[in-house]
Amino acid sequence: MENYDSPKRILVTGGGVFSVHTSVKITVNNKELTLTLINYAQKDKGAILEFVVQYEALISGEWQPIVRYDTAHGFAHKDIMKPDGEVIKQPLYFESYNLAFTYATIDLKANWKKYREDFGRGDQG
Repeated sequence: MENYDSPKRILVTGGGVFSVHTSVKITVNNKELTLTLINYAQKDKGAILEFVVQYEALISGEWQPIVRYDTAHGFAHKDIMKPDGEVIKQPLYFESYNLAFTYATIDLKANWKKYREDFGRGDQG
């Protein structure tokens, strides 16, 4: 049986940088889990220069990154983490970082549960 609490949001802005942290506590099979969605972006005149959108889950008392979208290494991509530490990198083909950031945020908000289940089974990717 699963139980979901309302997300708690923190928004931090300033100097062209904004960060949003959303935390949700869930109960799965009588075990409480906490997940966090972190959005970070550096903007200049409305254009995103770099970003990170990461979904993390509190698993066995430790925060585990599950899926991360970012612009590290000079290009937008999605990193899918596996429990054994392997990271699967998938490039994103968007016209701008703004579009990639929007897609990443929507994807993680819509699909975090599937990503968490896949991570638990070890079959992401």
